[in-house]
Amino acid sequence: MRREYRFDASKIGNARYENIMTVTKGQIEYEFSHLMNKLKVRDPERHDRLTGSADIKTNRLFRIIPGKKES
Repeated sequence: MRREYRFDASKIGNARYENIMTVTKGQIEYEFSHLMNKLKVRDPERHDRLTGSADIKTNRLFRIIPGKKES
């Protein structure tokens, strides 16, 4: 028995981010450093690929502002 399914693209709209989170650059750098320490053990190959990355890419849900690591 074959399932009858028709994809309806009209049900999928452009993503709107109404709940943008503000985060400091220092916090992003801290979180990236924490991730790198985990990757060193869990996924050394990925760690090596990301080492020296100058540009940390974040999700569009985050608005980066200047500042230090948050408390």
